[in-house]
Amino acid sequence: MSVDRTGLSQLVGDPGSFREHHWGALPFEYRSDLFQEMNLEEVIWDEIDCGFLAKPFVALSPDVPDAWVTRIVQNTPCEGYLHPDHARVALKSGSAMIFPQSELWSVDVAHLLDEIREDFAFSVSATFVAVPAGSKDFDLGHVSGIGASEHVFALTTDASLRLSITPPKHVQMRDEALSGTGESGTVYYVPPGWSLRMDQDAPSAVLVIRLSEPTPQQCAEIGLAMFLSQIDDDIAGSHHRMTADEKLNWLRTSLPDFFSGLSTREILAHLASS
Repeated sequence: MSVDRTGLSQLVGDPGSFREHHWGALPFEYRSDLFQEMNLEEVIWDEIDCGFLAKPFVALSPDVPDAWVTRIVQNTPCEGYLHPDHARVALKSGSAMIFPQSELWSVDVAHLLDEIREDFAFSVSATFVAVPAGSKDFDLGHVSGIGASEHVFALTTDASLRLSITPPKHVQMRDEALSGTGESGTVYYVPPGWSLRMDQDAPSAVLVIRLSEPTPQQCAEIGLAMFLSQIDDDIAGSHHRMTADEKLNWLRTSLPDFFSGLSTREILAHLASS
């Protein structure tokens, strides 16, 4: 079933207020039924039971070697497929199941990420995490591979989930930490560098949406590479007659002009393709 989506507002309610008071600074929580409507747990088990999900698009933490099997695909042995029954045993025994790039097998997740990209011109990806029962101090950031500079939205389904979002040790903002038991269907925003840990009595699931802003160095490197790729077009047929001073003066004028007309989306498009 297709899910109605409204991009960022589906995750935070009021995007303007969220950007002003929380983005990149403070944790935030919002009640949304979006994750439950996606019904990703059923979709995932259908994929596993049909033998479609394999490494690197699924992992166990801690790993259980017996959960993996080799399948014959087009007459070629392929390792790293989850055995459906053994995967269920692994989850019941305390292994989390991690599904990076969930947008590749879920149409609903893919559409949600597309709409988020309309609000944020960043690299966006999603990781689905099945959390085993009895998890204590479960480090969602570590398990799902969240980078220190990434913004995170964590979509949950279970009301019994107890969590804490805390700032980095060097940040004196302990009063702004977020902890407690959230309602079923809560979306949590985790600023870059903040940790997200949880305790869970019953099996649960979390959809982790990661937004990666390019660093200043990445912007400079990509922009300069784009500029260099069109130099020949700008001074073709004349650069061999220019003195070193003339070339430097041309560069002083042309480089700022080029960067002033460069958009964030162009930078990100080249970053994604590199």
